[in-house]
Amino acid sequence: MADLRKTPEAWQRFVGQELVGTFLSALRELQELEDRYRKQRTQVLALNDTLPSVTAGRRVTLKGVRFGVNTTLGGLIFARIAGAPGPRTVSLYKAPGAPAAALVAEGQGAPGADVALDPRQGSGLSGIWPLPVGAQDTVGDTLQLFPVLDWPLRVRAVWDGKSEKDLDSQEVFLAALKGVARRLQGARQVLAEALLRFSSGHGSRGAEFLELSTSAAVTDARVRDRSGAVARRRAGFLPALSAAMEEDSLAGEQSVVERLVAASPGVFSPKNRGQGRLDAHQPREFCVAARWTFRCVRGEDSGHGGREEFACTAKVTGEDRTIQFSGVRVGQSFSGPEGIGPFVLERVYAKTKDDQHEHLARAKEAAVTGERSGNTDGGVLYWRIEQLGNIFRVYFYRSANRAQGDLVAEAQAPGIGLPFVATERQVSGLNVVWRLGTRPQDGAEGTLDCNFFRVENQAGVPDTFVVTTRVQTEGLIQKVLVEQLGGTLHGKPAGQETISDDHLRAGVLLP
Repeated sequence: MADLRKTPEAWQRFVGQELVGTFLSALRELQELEDRYRKQRTQVLALNDTLPSVTAGRRVTLKGVRFGVNTTLGGLIFARIAGAPGPRTVSLYKAPGAPAAALVAEGQGAPGADVALDPRQGSGLSGIWPLPVGAQDTVGDTLQLFPVLDWPLRVRAVWDGKSEKDLDSQEVFLAALKGVARRLQGARQVLAEALLRFSSGHGSRGAEFLELSTSAAVTDARVRDRSGAVARRRAGFLPALSAAMEEDSLAGEQSVVERLVAASPGVFSPKNRGQGRLDAHQPREFCVAARWTFRCVRGEDSGHGGREEFACTAKVTGEDRTIQFSGVRVGQSFSGPEGIGPFVLERVYAKTKDDQHEHLARAKEAAVTGERSGNTDGGVLYWRIEQLGNIFRVYFYRSANRAQGDLVAEAQAPGIGLPFVATERQVSGLNVVWRLGTRPQDGAEGTLDCNFFRVENQAGVPDTFVVTTRVQTEGLIQKVLVEQLGGTLHGKPAGQETISDDHLRAGVLLP
């Protein structure tokens, strides 16, 4: 990407006002409206919180809100905090003035803790209050909560089955909500198409600014090398703009508040026949929060031992959307769609007949390459040690018979506790890097199980593992870009950005 040498004012105009403050802000507003008609959330806005009483960046959560029952008829709840400097008592009332009969929920906790709010007087209202370290006592009815329930959630509180036509009324209203949500989704698509015309194509505003014509907001192509590793090649308006933001030498580096996503280590099913490891990794910035379930589709039992592959079905958190892909090969780096990866799925080896590691080092120190169904016994190697004077020889066979015709690798070990390399024999293609143990003995034998994965394990199902991704922190601009366009701009930690999230907030009625 060429250095555009734009002024700071030019960056603020194009990215801050045109792209973010107009297109993305309108998309965000429509998405929130669509969510109101599609989801079942209870969002809570704290009003007049000048003390503060609610931890910055964290919101009070409530369950069981019923307007006019455990709130005022207009949907307000009056909150009071008392007890400073000791443990604080948080009390919620459905009427001003804190009359005892209006108490609907209460909890106690120390500053800096999450205070559990329990129902009072059969109100059915509960929740969590994130009490900040500097929480102060409130004065009168100043601090108020304004709960906002998505429409599908309000349905069940109104038509609760106590009247004959409640079920019919629910169905009529819910069907209408789905229709409205579809129309709002269509409205978002209209804006997204307008954004594409604005940003991409010859003669567009985006092409003028970038001095480059693009054909899409983001394109993502899978690239597999000869070894089986999978990378991604991303192009389009957003990747080009992100690169230009990072490289500008006149205005300096441009950025928005970054988005950080964490991926858990792989959790492998106890029913698996194969054994593996997938370490925690930090996915790319545009990775979605999801539960990623990987299942073996090419395994030892299908003739692909040593080259096992997994396919994935991911359920996106908070959405009725799934992601599907394949091609995750054991031992090869993999980058998936929607930002997952790069990661490497590795097998975990197991050794037998040497529990004290006297003959050979721990199995986790072994590194086997070229292992296949044809040069192992379903993933199992049979080793044998022979000693001649001070020289040790280590042999690996593909059969328990350990016949000469079954020999697949052989090494001469330099000494006790020292590493060795067993190279292929009889064109097996297999090599083993390992280490002698503390007291190797002539004639010692055992196995090294490479733990090949199976398409059908002993439980009759594929070997599987699960990875969970979650968003740790994210700027509002990056959040909207990921959700609406599947991309990001150049990000920096909060406080270091040059393009503020306030461009998204200006002039819209979203808290």
